[in-house]
Amino acid sequence: MSKKLILKRVWLLFCLILHIVPLFFFFSPDFINALGICMLIAAIISYPLTILFARLIIILLVWFDVTPFQPSIGYLYLLLFIFCIMGYLQWFVLTPRLIKFIKKTFFRKDLQITFSVTSPSVKMISDSKPDESVSDWRKNWYDEQKRTPVERVFEKDES
Repeated sequence: MSKKLILKRVWLLFCLILHIVPLFFFFSPDFINALGICMLIAAIISYPLTILFARLIIILLVWFDVTPFQPSIGYLYLLLFIFCIMGYLQWFVLTPRLIKFIKKTFFRKDLQITFSVTSPSVKMISDSKPDESVSDWRKNWYDEQKRTPVERVFEKDES
């Protein structure tokens, strides 16, 4: 059995549990709260699509003449069912297709990027001839008395 099939069955079982759990509270005054919590869980597990289709939910509110503050039991069960369907479509239909599209488009094996770096002919430092106008002590950092430039500055300051 494939992982995808197992995940689909787990999703459907979870949604079935979300539909059955409120029935245990049917004769209790907490029935609407239990149904609302199950609906919230279904909205969370199918999160991005529920936000994108919030307008559809508002249209359903208007269509069924349900005020948001006093929802009917049938409306809440319908929303719970819609959230479970949207989550199934999101995770098992749209997301795999999107991943396949991205892999085909951006991660192709035949796509190859090559870089070619060329530089103009530059003289190498070792190939250059020494400049004859510069005295020997400037090239070697020492003067005729074997002093460094720092030593010369300190000697000038002392005198």
